[in-house]
Amino acid sequence: MNFKELLDTLSLSSPEAVVNGETNSFDDLKRYLHIERTVEQDLSNLIMSALTTSYPQLIFIIGNVGDGKSHLLARMWEKHPVEMNAFYVHNDATESKSIHKTYLETLRDVLLPFSDNEIGNISNTSKTIIAINLGTLTNFLHEKGNEFNCLRNFIESNGILQDSDQRSKEDRYIKYINLADYHLYSLSEDGPFSTILNEIICKITQKTEKNPFYQAYKNYYKEHSAPDKCPLKYNYDLLGETKVKDRIIQIIIEAIIKYKLIVSVRLMLNLLYDLIVPPKLSTLSEKEILKECTSIKSESIFYKWTLPWLLFESTSTSPILKQIAELDPVGKTTEEMDQLVIKMGTTSNPNSYFFDNKLLTTDDPLTKNLADMLVFDRLKLFIRLNYIKGTALELIQLDTVYYEFMKNLYFFHAHHTSKLFNLYQKAQKAIFQWNGMLKMGEDYLNIDIGRRQNRYRISQKVKLELRPGEIKTPVSGPINRFSSTITLGFKVMESPETYYVKVDYGLFLLLSSINLGYRANLIDKSNHVDFKQFVSKLSSSGAQNKDVIIQDMHGVKHEKFKLVFTPGFDIFHFEEIK
Repeated sequence: MNFKELLDTLSLSSPEAVVNGETNSFDDLKRYLHIERTVEQDLSNLIMSALTTSYPQLIFIIGNVGDGKSHLLARMWEKHPVEMNAFYVHNDATESKSIHKTYLETLRDVLLPFSDNEIGNISNTSKTIIAINLGTLTNFLHEKGNEFNCLRNFIESNGILQDSDQRSKEDRYIKYINLADYHLYSLSEDGPFSTILNEIICKITQKTEKNPFYQAYKNYYKEHSAPDKCPLKYNYDLLGETKVKDRIIQIIIEAIIKYKLIVSVRLMLNLLYDLIVPPKLSTLSEKEILKECTSIKSESIFYKWTLPWLLFESTSTSPILKQIAELDPVGKTTEEMDQLVIKMGTTSNPNSYFFDNKLLTTDDPLTKNLADMLVFDRLKLFIRLNYIKGTALELIQLDTVYYEFMKNLYFFHAHHTSKLFNLYQKAQKAIFQWNGMLKMGEDYLNIDIGRRQNRYRISQKVKLELRPGEIKTPVSGPINRFSSTITLGFKVMESPETYYVKVDYGLFLLLSSINLGYRANLIDKSNHVDFKQFVSKLSSSGAQNKDVIIQDMHGVKHEKFKLVFTPGFDIFHFEEIK
């Protein structure tokens, strides 16, 4: 394959993107691009262990759509061809093998050896591997679960459908791999990082004899008549720069966290394709690309086909790039950068700013575009190059809330409980402000009475206890397996029950905003129903205190009344609060 043909194999639209999870569908290129991950070794161990038992063994590969279940199975067929033949493999649990049965009926047939009636049968030695989506598993338990209570109990006890922190409870017959537990990135106290994403990019750009992409790149541009006019070469070279690669990895991790993106290795390869090959050139051959790129019109818009533009302005290319566009540093600059941009926009020699900041050189293909670019486009290019090359990140307004969340996520999973105290304080303040403040003191919690009315505000005195849970020995170093949420526990003083809420990035952002004076609206409460219910449970738990304040919001005075309970007489009366 030539360079463009090899790049095309990275695209999801390529035939090479299709993987059959029920056979060994690896060829030389797929084998080269394969990234060894922890999940692969864990599944290998389950497969080898299952073959040593005489009783039935069911292995679930659980995940979401597009997260690489088929690829993982294909790797198992390549790695363990003999052992895999001992299993019945059901890869796509959303499809039926028969026109006379639904996918759930087909799945029931596959799982029948693990039904309540059959799973303990001494003659049952079934070995089965099922790759299944969480939604399909939920539907199956709802429709067919009466026959599979053992399976249901296993799923519930491991919290698989609830994204629980409780994992890996032992079962004699059933084992599982949940791909949601395995991330493309790791946590550290210094921030997230990804050896996997780094390895994927290096597979494409590293300058070694073993890299077919680099060999094809060298062969193609050795004979190319105008290499400095080809955006594929420019993007490939830029992606190979260490600082650019590292910055793109951080951008991808940030997009995954903020927008809950599911990014498999296959989708990552497709993303790299989108960053190297502009959409207009994706369907062209090498000869057609040469002709297109050397036209006068194309030369004038060369910059729009380069990585800084494709990364933030290719929203229609893929869902990942659509979300990455939200992270565009343009418009998120500091005052110092704004002053620099103003100077650059009014100068007669804008090139000097690119040279002085070591963003471009005199022989860089983009330099030829600078003089003819619109001023605003030139400014956008300047900011984006600063961002992706990491030359002056202090001039870009980085998202401090995001970085604070990532630190807390690490502290939670590394059991550094004492370092979560500020987060607990932030959450506690947000709890009391969730339904507005009565201004009676910090211990009063407004109660949502369940109907929409604006006249009365009802509040109750509630004293909260922070309950972070069992204290575990702190660990140091990177965390590789974790959930993307932080679990916080609170209880009302003198009440026995502790209530828990999971904080993801979206809720953390809202809690941070509330702490700065923002008031949660109906949309916020609709988007964060779990937190709304959590606050409601806390207020209900404090009902035994019987210290209730009712404020009339009509009129100028906003009169307040206290509902007082008299012990021994079991009666209530109102007292006006002056």
